[in-house]
Amino acid sequence: MSLIQCIDLGIEFGGIHILSGLNCTIEHNSKIGLIGPNGCGKSTLIKLIMGAIEPTQGQVLKAKRCRIAYLAQNATINPDLTLIEYIENARPDILSLKQQMDKLSARLTAKHDDQTQPS
Repeated sequence: MSLIQCIDLGIEFGGIHILSGLNCTIEHNSKIGLIGPNGCGKSTLIKLIMGAIEPTQGQVLKAKRCRIAYLAQNATINPDLTLIEYIENARPDILSLKQQMDKLSARLTAKHDDQTQPS
């Protein structure tokens, strides 16, 4: 199953169609880029996919466990954080898993060192 499907997606603001009849899918492990001139609807499409705004036509379907992280083009970033720290803060669930893995790795290393040191 696709992670994300846009089916006959469209949105209009004040009678002006920004997107209309858009159909696309994003598959697992896909790498995509949105390219186009200013004002053509790239950010609007991302907001539709994220659920930040509702389409005026069509629908966006997301896989049950699909989670979307988004860095706005005009984001205010804490200058005290590194880029990796900023990204990790966007996904605390992944950061928690990484911390658990680091703890388990340290325990395994300590146990291995204890078992391999001469008596």
